[in-house]
Amino acid sequence: MKINETISQEIPVDGTFYKSEQRSESLPFSGQLTYEGRMSYIEGNFRTQSVWRKAFGIEYLTMKNLRVG
Repeated sequence: MKINETISQEIPVDGTFYKSEQRSESLPFSGQLTYEGRMSYIEGNFRTQSVWRKAFGIEYLTMKNLRVG
């Protein structure tokens, strides 16, 4: 058995996000989550194409195009 789910979500964190010049107070991300039951294997791949200014509340820290997976 294999389950594949596409996810799009916003998570509130410290800092400000910008995508296409639009400001957001939450981290917008999308990705895919896969579960394979035979081996009890779970895999995820998530990304955001936003600019994160004041990342983690640090005035001078900016991050772009984050990926986790």
